[in-house]
Amino acid sequence: MGLSVSPLSRILYLHEQGILPPGASIMELGAQQLYCRGKEDFLREFMVAMAAKNPAVRPDQFSDAELRKLADGGFMSTLIKACGMKYAAIDIFEGDGTVIFDLNRQEPPADMLNHYDLVTNFGTTEHVVNQYLSLKTVHEITKPGGVIYHQLPLGGFYTH
Repeated sequence: MGLSVSPLSRILYLHEQGILPPGASIMELGAQQLYCRGKEDFLREFMVAMAAKNPAVRPDQFSDAELRKLADGGFMSTLIKACGMKYAAIDIFEGDGTVIFDLNRQEPPADMLNHYDLVTNFGTTEHVVNQYLSLKTVHEITKPGGVIYHQLPLGGFYTH
């Protein structure tokens, strides 16, 4: 599972429009990796744009080599935290900022309810049998007025 420049551009748009405030809390369904090799300049611009509304964000905190490594399979958690936002993921695998959580069987605990400004689904629910519970969870953990963003593969994956 991973993110390219396209969903990052949409997250940036939400931030620039004031829909995703500085210091926002983001929950990913499945800890995502970045697949932006060759687009390191975009990642730097992403951080510059976040810094425009949050002076605590330092767009120069990554060397060029570190940014190349981040762009080529680094975790979204690293980028989100570097941009001054709160990050969490729910997944069945351990990872940075990840809460072990099975979308097929579990209901969110009270401390997750109405908590996140942005909940993303970039290729996780396609692996879940219990669609009702997974989508119910997404709605329950999103703050009132928050954003739910789904972007799932289709082309070439009809039986996936």
